[in-house]
Amino acid sequence: MAMAERFPASRFVGYDLRGGDRLGRSRAAEAGLSNLTFEVRDLSDFDVSATPEAFELVTTFDGIHDQAQPRRLLKGIRRSLTAEGIYLVQDIHASSHHHLDREHPLGAMLYAVSLSHCMTVSLAQGGEGLGTMWGRERALAYLEEAGFRDIRVHQLEHDIQNDYFVCRP
Repeated sequence: MAMAERFPASRFVGYDLRGGDRLGRSRAAEAGLSNLTFEVRDLSDFDVSATPEAFELVTTFDGIHDQAQPRRLLKGIRRSLTAEGIYLVQDIHASSHHHLDREHPLGAMLYAVSLSHCMTVSLAQGGEGLGTMWGRERALAYLEEAGFRDIRVHQLEHDIQNDYFVCRP
């Protein structure tokens, strides 16, 4: 909603597996945002169902690790970007090597959330079950596998919890 408000000449689409679309539509209507739509969509097959070169910017926030088919989703996102498009991924700052997360300031809580929510959401759909702490190394490997060639990882000084991946085709 913030992007739709700030960039009224652009179009925005939000996808949700179920439930969030109603709230999103209601809030967008209240705010008078005609450039924002929400769709209920299972993105497990986005690798084949994505419209090629449909978007200049795709964002996901703390969500890839919850997906049943994260690799397929990432391939679809890559496919859906224009040649000059950007994919911005915010996800949990962690290592793919669990023993390296022992000193993570939020590690114990994030592993608990991972087991009680994130992994179960994916596994309940027959998915991979990455979980919250899937880690930077695995994220980079999946992004490269999806076809992204220019991947830069950033951390914000005030944010100890997240990595920000800026990905270009």
